[in-house]
Amino acid sequence: MTSWRAFPRFAGKRAYVCIYFAVFYIYVASKTIKQAHDNLTKNLHHVYALGHRKIAFIHGEATAVTRSRLASFHRTCMALGLHIPGEYVIPARYHDPRASGLATRALLALKDRPDCILYPDDISILGGMTEIEARGLSVPEDISIAGYDGITMSKLLRPMLTTLHQDSEALGSHSARLLIEEIESPKTYVPQLLVIPGEVQTGGTVKRLE
Repeated sequence: MTSWRAFPRFAGKRAYVCIYFAVFYIYVASKTIKQAHDNLTKNLHHVYALGHRKIAFIHGEATAVTRSRLASFHRTCMALGLHIPGEYVIPARYHDPRASGLATRALLALKDRPDCILYPDDISILGGMTEIEARGLSVPEDISIAGYDGITMSKLLRPMLTTLHQDSEALGSHSARLLIEEIESPKTYVPQLLVIPGEVQTGGTVKRLE
C-alpha cells in the first residue's frame, strides 16, 4: 500500500488528492485534444505526399479527442481536395484489435476499397494486419496502413510501422506538473493548453504510389 509519507507536500490534503487523482486521466485527456488535431493532420499529409488519395480512417469511440481527430481528418481532406466516401470512415474502439479488424474487413469488402487505412492507435492496427493477411494481401504492396502513438512495439514490427509518434513521457510529466501546481496554488493557478507535438515515424507500411 502506498504511504502518504511518500507525498509530504500533500500531507493533510488526502481527500483533495484522492479527488484530483481520480480525475487525472480526464485532465490529461483534455490537454491532448489540440495534439489530436495537429497530429492527425501530419499523418494524413504524410500518406498524401506518398501518392495516396483513397484514404480510409478507422477511429475510436465517441470522445472529445475522437471528435477532434474526425474534424481534422475531414478538414484536411477538404484542404487537399480529397473526396472521401462515407464508407471509408468507420468507428471502432481504441486499443481494440478485434474492433479494428472488423472495421478493416468491411473496408476490404468494398468494391472500391481504399489504398491506405489510418488506424486509431498502434495496438488496434494489429487487428487490421491480421485481417489483411487473412485475405491473402500484404502490407504495403497491396494496401498501406498507418498507426498512431508510436509505442515501442511499432518499431519491432516488420515492416516497421509508419505511425505518429507522441512523446507520452513528456506529456505525462508536464500534465503532472500542472496538476500539482493547481493543487498547491488553486488561487493563482492559470489553466494552460499543453501542446506536445508529435512527429511521423516513417516506417515501411506506407507504399509510395506512382
